Amino acid sequence: MQQKGVMHTPPPAEPAELVSATDIARMLGWPNKKVWSYAVRGIRGFPPAWGAWDGTRLWLRADIERWARETRERILATAPSVGTETEGEER
Repeated sequence: MQQKGVMHTPPPAEPAELVSATDIARMLGWPNKKVWSYAVRGIRGFPPAWGAWDGTRLWLRADIERWARETRERILATAPSVGTETEGEER
C-alpha cells in the first residue's frame, strides 16, 4: 500500500541526491517546524517526499531546489515593486 503523498520512484544514483527535512531547513534557512508545515500541508506546492528510510522522510534535492527557485520567482513576480508609490501617497 502506497503512503499518501510519498512518491515511489527509482532510487537516485547517489545518496547525496536525497535530503531530509533538517537538510531542507538548512538549505532554505528555515526552522525545521516551517519545513514540516509546508511538507504536511503541501503549502505553495511543496514537493511530496520521495520516500522514507528508517522513519525519516526523504526528498530529492533537485525537487527541493527547483521548488525553491520557482516559488521565489512567483513571489517576486507578484510582489509590489519598491519605489512605485507616488509622492505624498500613504502606504
